[in-house]
Amino acid sequence: MPTQDVFPKSVVLHFPPSVYQKTGASEMLPKLLQILQPDNLRCVQFLRGGRVRVSYREKAVRDHCLSGGMRFEDQDIPVTRDAEKVTVRYLRDLPYEVACDDVIDFLSTYGEVLTVERSVAADFPNLCNGNRIVKMNWLNAFASIEICSNYGEGSCQTTATTAELPHVMEL
Repeated sequence: MPTQDVFPKSVVLHFPPSVYQKTGASEMLPKLLQILQPDNLRCVQFLRGGRVRVSYREKAVRDHCLSGGMRFEDQDIPVTRDAEKVTVRYLRDLPYEVACDDVIDFLSTYGEVLTVERSVAADFPNLCNGNRIVKMNWLNAFASIEICSNYGEGSCQTTATTAELPHVMEL
C-alpha cells in the first residue's frame, strides 16, 4: 500500500517553532477548531516538534485540506498526508544576510521545502544564532550535502570540496 494511503483521512500540520514554542495545546485547540470546523473532525492530536495530526470523518474533506493548505493567525502552515516522510534538518553557520526565501529556492531542487525558520538563542529570543531549521520532503535520501553561500556574489552553489569556501554548513 502506498504511503499516501496508509491513513487516508488524516493530515499532519507542521507548525514552525515561532508558533509552537509560544502557544500551548490548550490555547491552540480552540483556534484550530474555528479553522477546521469540528463537525468534520474525528480527532486532533498534538505531537512533538510542532506537529498536529488531524483526522477527518471523510477523505474528501482531508483532500480539500491538503490542496488548500491552512493559515493559522498570520502564518501559512504546511500540511502533509499522515505518514508522509518529513525531515527536519539544521542548516548551520549561515550568514544572517541570506534570506529564508533564498534558502527555500536553493533547497527546492532537492525536494519540497515546507518551512525554513531562523533559529534563535534560548535566552535571547530576538537574537538569531546563524542556524536555520528546515522541514522538507526530500526527493532522494541525503545524509548531508555541503553548500556554500557566496551571498555577496548573489548565488548559492553546491560543491564537492570545501577548502576554499567561506561559509560551509551541513544539512
